[in-house]
Amino acid sequence: MQVIENKENFSGSRLCVSATGAAFMDGFVLTSQGFIFLLAQSVFQFSELGLVATAYVLGSFIGSMGFGKIADVYGRAVLFRTVPWFVAALSIAQFVNFSPLSWFISRFLFGLAIGGDSPIAQAMLSENSPKSLRAKRLVLLMTAWFIGAIAAAVCAYMTVKAGLPWEFFAAIPCVIGLILGVARFNAPESVQWLKSKGRIKQAEESRLRLGIEAEEAKHEVKAAHQAALFKPINLKNLAYLSVFWICQAIPVTVLLMFGPVLIGALGTSNFDTDVGQLVLTDSFFLIGSLAAIKIVPHFARRPVILWTFGIMAVSLALLSPGQVLTNFVVCLLLSIYALSYGVQSVLDYVYPAELFPTSIRSTALGILGSVSRVGVFVVTLGFPMAFEGLGVSSVLLIGAAISMFGFVISWLFAPEPSHH
Repeated sequence: MQVIENKENFSGSRLCVSATGAAFMDGFVLTSQGFIFLLAQSVFQFSELGLVATAYVLGSFIGSMGFGKIADVYGRAVLFRTVPWFVAALSIAQFVNFSPLSWFISRFLFGLAIGGDSPIAQAMLSENSPKSLRAKRLVLLMTAWFIGAIAAAVCAYMTVKAGLPWEFFAAIPCVIGLILGVARFNAPESVQWLKSKGRIKQAEESRLRLGIEAEEAKHEVKAAHQAALFKPINLKNLAYLSVFWICQAIPVTVLLMFGPVLIGALGTSNFDTDVGQLVLTDSFFLIGSLAAIKIVPHFARRPVILWTFGIMAVSLALLSPGQVLTNFVVCLLLSIYALSYGVQSVLDYVYPAELFPTSIRSTALGILGSVSRVGVFVVTLGFPMAFEGLGVSSVLLIGAAISMFGFVISWLFAPEPSHH
């Protein structure tokens, strides 16, 4: 393969790993919130748990919206290469002059960086993958998210068993950022983005470095102004996907971000049991997303969305009796919910890639990520109050109602891409 200007080639597998690292990092940091609270109860009050979690979500909202827009206008590569280094530095800096306020600020900055990285990584992977591999590679983004969530639970458990301070666990994103920064070093600009800007020569250089065949790198759509986002079809798809993501995000955020608190309220009694339950549940999230590798390329989108929303709603409703249920039933229902969510969640990455053209894709992804985080923002801020005021049963019934609302909206408005 030809080498351009002595720059090293950047294989498709390296691109896939470095892009999925964004989802892994998001899954780890978001899920770690609840474990940090458990490991550092002497430092944080329960009421502060919601505020700290909200800081991360607020940062994600701004980062997802802002970085997506910047990447569509100025390119993906620079932010793609630099964000991991910022995360690594921040994970150490958060302990300087530690206080609840400084922790709130550090969580906000984490969200800003990681939330902004997600749409950029997704666009990079989508736009630089052969059509035959695109859906499978995008599925790996969600798979990596769940692996990150599992890793957070395992690392929290190992931190406790090794007798290490909670600060050790909270600093692990430094290692993740360093590894990801090295993996993305010298990553080329997106081929499709360069073509959409008319920069054909640079697009050809990136194509050669990425090892993409010329036929596979054909421009998918004509270069278009960002005003294309406001075409009726794009606005309709954006509106539906916004509701779709919110209905996904609100219930699962409670389980992932506040999992240790929630599962404890369902009847488990000690840290080992809680972590074991969370690892098992997160494993079923992962299994579902892996199953989607076979399901998504071969099945229509609407049936997958409807079945999974329905199963998730029923599972949460059946969990609502709380401590009346045995540990086995709790585990079974959580696993069914997680399996269904895992299958559906991969459409978060595949669906937008199929519905939006290259010229507005990163912006659309940024908007979708920000809109979904509005719902998550409300959850993170309100969960401690709802949990203490209403109890675990009411919280689960609210989650079931939101999932059922997602079912109804999808029944009425979910589009079916013609080229999946």
